[in-house]
Amino acid sequence: MRQSVSRSWVLDTAPLPPATPAVLDPEQLQVVKHRNGPLLVLAGPGTGKTTTIVEAITARINDPIDPLAPGAVLALTFGRRAAVELRDRVVQRLGGGVIPVVATFHSFAYGLMQQTAQVGEVRDPPRLLSGAEEDVRIRDLLIGALEDGTINWPEELAGAVTTLGLANEIRSVLARARELGLDPGQLERIGAKSGRPAWAAIGALAEQENAVMVLENVCDYVELLHRAVIAARTPDVAAQLHRTYRAIYVDEYQDTDQLQVELLNALVGPRTSLVVVGDPDQAIYGFRGADVAGILNFPQQFRTSADEPAPTVILQRTRRFGPNIRAAATSILGARPIGSFTKEQVYAHRHPVCVGAAPAAGATDIVEVQLFDSESSRAAHIAEQIRRAHLDDGLAWADLAVLVRSARQIPLVQRALMQAGVPTTIAADEIPLRAEPAVAVLLQAAEMAVDPTRITSEQAADLLTGPLGGLDASQFRQLGRALRSAARLADPEVPPGFSDELIRDTLRGRHELPTSLPESDTLRLSV
Repeated sequence: MRQSVSRSWVLDTAPLPPATPAVLDPEQLQVVKHRNGPLLVLAGPGTGKTTTIVEAITARINDPIDPLAPGAVLALTFGRRAAVELRDRVVQRLGGGVIPVVATFHSFAYGLMQQTAQVGEVRDPPRLLSGAEEDVRIRDLLIGALEDGTINWPEELAGAVTTLGLANEIRSVLARARELGLDPGQLERIGAKSGRPAWAAIGALAEQENAVMVLENVCDYVELLHRAVIAARTPDVAAQLHRTYRAIYVDEYQDTDQLQVELLNALVGPRTSLVVVGDPDQAIYGFRGADVAGILNFPQQFRTSADEPAPTVILQRTRRFGPNIRAAATSILGARPIGSFTKEQVYAHRHPVCVGAAPAAGATDIVEVQLFDSESSRAAHIAEQIRRAHLDDGLAWADLAVLVRSARQIPLVQRALMQAGVPTTIAADEIPLRAEPAVAVLLQAAEMAVDPTRITSEQAADLLTGPLGGLDASQFRQLGRALRSAARLADPEVPPGFSDELIRDTLRGRHELPTSLPESDTLRLSV
């Protein structure tokens, strides 16, 4: 007999126990105690910049003399993951309850557009386009303009107009142009004046794209910021923002672009305290439009009530690494100047005191530089080192990471790791949707089916060792040996060739899979 089970749910509204306050050094305390006007904080790796921001936010809300409501505090950062982490830490530190606004610049801009949408101007706030939608939109506009003959592309680009690569390049150009405040007409005039017809063509395309976005009430990330800046500068909205936000904190300020700096400038009123934290030496997102000039020019751009440059505090204690790693970094950076900062400030920033922390299992304060003859040999070595660290040293896969200089290097390293039997996860925000492993393998398989003659050895290896092929590294090598044995049996007088080439040619349809082999070379495959 089935018995009914009655369950009841209770919502626990009790506040979380506040986290233990962090032990701060003198420079961190100086930041936490900041109350009026702008302040720049130079914070290198491991100096506790996020901890400092969390403690500063907590101190403003719990200030015994001039406490701020959580809604009067705004925290902005570069990426969604960083925003989630910062929000979680603030919630834990405050013990729950109402928390400040913690968002990325784009998320805040979108919220601002929702709040300021004029009745009768549009039915709804503009819908934000995803990166994939932007790619498709630009490509469709390119193809349409080519068919209609409305844009005259220079001869050297005409053949590439329908390709995804050119669409990506044009999308980047349009984004940078908007960040710099260049409208389509200015792009066309620049092209005509400089004798570069490609710029004039891109200006014409930008005009078409703007018209379509207005018609469909959509916008991309750059246009979103542009509209938010315009809204934030209108007198009524500016007054409301200045009344709302009394304290603003910005993390990763070195990764801001020109529009984000303009939006921040519009948010800051005469009674607003502003703290921005960053490290010019970690400015790595220039390819996304970030401009290190934002942090370099901050003291002059955001001035005090006495019209003096914003003061600078340098966090001078790192808990992440020891003196060897610090020496390796400073040997590369040297005494290279940082904007208008003094030599003493640059030295203090780049030579933090290594106070140390309990090292993780297997961690060392060692820096090695290794040189390789090719990218493939380097990737294979990385995979082998990762594998040994797991098997010999007992490190968990989740404790191991590989950093690459550019996204272009990810597929090669990923392939080497997979062939070595290393489970791999790629940070989702490092690659577009079409390059996600689960999506890329389907797109690649479809391309191979459409035109097998263009399959490369690398693509063949990716397909067979990926989720569709399902071969591990040992089985893949066994397949290569089997094909070599079959080639020798078919024609003993002709060298069989390399295994990867034979596998590639088999997928191209030039060879048949072997059906009769010596016992040692037999391999069962399902293709």
